[in-house]
Amino acid sequence: MIKTSFHHKYSYKLFYLFILVLSTTFVFCIAVTRPGIQTNLKSIVPNMVYGIAYRPYMYRVLLPYIANKIILSIPEKTRITIAQVTYNSPTLKPIFSDRRWSIYYASEYYVVLMLMYASLWGFVFSFRYFFRGLFKTSERFVDAVSLSVILGLPCLYWPTTYIYDFTTLFLFTLGLATMIRRKWRLYLFVFVFACLNKETTILLTCIYAIHFFKDQKLKLSTYIALLLIQIAIFISIKTFIDMLFIHNRGSFVEFWLKRNLFLLVRPYPIAIYLQWLALGFLVIYKWSEKPLFLKQGLLILMPLLIAAVIWGWINELRALYEVYPIIILLMSYSIARILHVNINIKLS
Repeated sequence: MIKTSFHHKYSYKLFYLFILVLSTTFVFCIAVTRPGIQTNLKSIVPNMVYGIAYRPYMYRVLLPYIANKIILSIPEKTRITIAQVTYNSPTLKPIFSDRRWSIYYASEYYVVLMLMYASLWGFVFSFRYFFRGLFKTSERFVDAVSLSVILGLPCLYWPTTYIYDFTTLFLFTLGLATMIRRKWRLYLFVFVFACLNKETTILLTCIYAIHFFKDQKLKLSTYIALLLIQIAIFISIKTFIDMLFIHNRGSFVEFWLKRNLFLLVRPYPIAIYLQWLALGFLVIYKWSEKPLFLKQGLLILMPLLIAAVIWGWINELRALYEVYPIIILLMSYSIARILHVNINIKLS
């Protein structure tokens, strides 16, 4: 009986891992195919890797920097061979042509794609880590939600995907997970890399400042010190990056307020409103029972929306990546309660 149970559990894990690999790879392929990473000519891969892309895209320097160091470690003859093999391949050449990727920079694209794929897997594991830090429930429900959080990503891809998007998901979610566990050294370590990846990392500091204010388990002196350290790290890194790329084409930010105001007053199909209504219901259902950390974390939705209206595209849902894991966990608790899945909150 014990042997049968072990075999069943082992078979389930293998099957789940297979489905997760399949789903993650499928979602990744969608991201780099349609709409792809070449849509915005201001941030094409070779220019990002070699630090000559337009601002503000070049400010998201972490993944391009890592890719650059890997590329420079590959002998030039090897990079030329990789380009030739790609050009002569009846499978790879059409892929590059369809996505408007320059075969001359084949090595750069391969390295960036591998880093993006690794970041997507990093997001999977950091999300599970975040989930386990807040809730106690069955392993299968965690598996189901982890699969759902991956399959839901293509809804946020439009109108394009940037090479640092999955790294943003990975590091921001890991930052939330380490914060809720109060692993401050690890949190600050993640925070540094997250700041190098995207300036929206300062929203982690906002969540920290709100959630741990007057926290009984955290001394006031420690709270203030951690807050000041985060602010100092962010300002130092942001200033350094701004100065590093001060001569790049582009501007500090892009303004799209006029375009977005037009879109805000534009009527949309009723199905769109119904979808948002359903999502809103799942977020607020059993609101009083949900972890305070998630409810306070949801507050970053406001600055993200304001930033999207002024400096981004209001209908560009990828601008909400930072709040995505928080929304999914709020919805997951609602679904668990509706379906009578046993779920307990670890932290209030």
